Amino acid sequence: MIGTILNDRYEILEKIGEDDIIEIYKARCYKLDRYDTIKILKKNYMDNPFIIEDFKREAAELAKLSNANIVNVYDVVYQGDINYMVMEYVIGKSLKELIIENVKLSYERSINIAVQIAKALDCAHKNNITHRAIRPENILITEGGTVKVTNFSIKKVDKDSTSTNSHEFTRIMRYYSPEQVENNPVDARADIYSLGIVMYEMVTGKLPFNDENPAKIRNKIHQELAIEPIQLNSNIPLILNNIIKKCIEKDPNNRCNNASEILIDLLSLQNNIDYQVVSKPVQKDHTQVMPPISLPKAQRENFKARQVKKVNKSKVNDKTKSYLLYTLMGIMVLIVGIVAVMSISGLDTSNKDESNKVKTILVPNVAEKSREDAKKAIKGAGFVYREITENSYDVEEGVVIATNPEIGTSAKQGTTIEVIVSSGPPRKTVPNLIGKYESEAKEIVPQNGFRIGKTKYIRDGRFVRYHVVDQTPKPGEELEEGGVITYTVNLQ
Repeated sequence: MIGTILNDRYEILEKIGEDDIIEIYKARCYKLDRYDTIKILKKNYMDNPFIIEDFKREAAELAKLSNANIVNVYDVVYQGDINYMVMEYVIGKSLKELIIENVKLSYERSINIAVQIAKALDCAHKNNITHRAIRPENILITEGGTVKVTNFSIKKVDKDSTSTNSHEFTRIMRYYSPEQVENNPVDARADIYSLGIVMYEMVTGKLPFNDENPAKIRNKIHQELAIEPIQLNSNIPLILNNIIKKCIEKDPNNRCNNASEILIDLLSLQNNIDYQVVSKPVQKDHTQVMPPISLPKAQRENFKARQVKKVNKSKVNDKTKSYLLYTLMGIMVLIVGIVAVMSISGLDTSNKDESNKVKTILVPNVAEKSREDAKKAIKGAGFVYREITENSYDVEEGVVIATNPEIGTSAKQGTTIEVIVSSGPPRKTVPNLIGKYESEAKEIVPQNGFRIGKTKYIRDGRFVRYHVVDQTPKPGEELEEGGVITYTVNLQ
């Protein structure tokens, strides 16, 4: 393709990217003497009416958008067997490259970039367009610092997610909202979620839900709470931390409804970037010496009179004092005797209680043991064994994950110990791919939580071209989530 001149106008200079159905090239426009980006539909999809229709619709939708933070679409051309879009060529770097170079960005720069992304999304949302693929690779930064959002995905599922490269799909999935992961209908709030993940990555250099297994990422997106960004980077403002938290709420109803709302929050923060809560200095509680109080003369005289009265009342007869003293001594002797008797009696009782006391021992360490070995250990220690099964990607089926009460804690003999045993990864029903176009199969497999294996190709005139004619495992069989499905496609 390099060196090809399209429409007597665009010379293809170099390939700068691709996804599953599109090849992206840098080209020179001779008519306007400028560099452009050309997105060309791959030839092996030219006979797929679904892909062609989607390509045309995407181009038409993007042509409606006019915003300084969105890559412009200049032209859409259908020339024989070549369909392509002519777009603005951006000189600069992707946001992903910036994050990799800097590990993480300053919160001031992150806010500035987030504001520009939000402006781009605001334009799209006002035109009833959802990007569906907001991630650092699709955000370009010009040499002057202007943000350009590109690679809108008008399809229900991001085209990149159909890639046969499972590593690529896993990388993309980390930015998906919970509703996208389940392939449910999405709206502007899905873009808000993805923007929140991008902001999280900018200020922390990390992704909140990260793993190499797409099924594990899916579970984390649905079940785990993200570590707050401020815990990973204490330099960011609390307000920014809270904005990010709101963006990545799992329930779309708890997020901003569209980019206009998040833009208000970000602009307010940007305009008050120096605002800080000033804490009062901590007061130390030292003991202080107070000056003596000087009483008025009348009060001093009254105080003296009360003191004299107390002394007079305290004088008693010596015989009365002696009588009281002997009486008190007798009472003391009586009390001592009673206490001694009670102590001896209590000692006997405590010895009896001790002999009947149930022993408290530690819960045995049965982690990573088989259910049979765990059962023997638990019962052998005098506990009651109760088994609970739980799906796990990390622990082999039939092996203990944990116990309740926890291993190593104290419990009385006879206590029921719940032993959590792995039932392996969750299993799902394999979808039917036979009779589907290859492009459809590439969507269906990851949507159902599986990975695509090595695709086989045949040439057989009995079947429709580009249709799936066979698959392994067969439709309807059970396969662990994240498992591999391979299929055969007819090319004739």
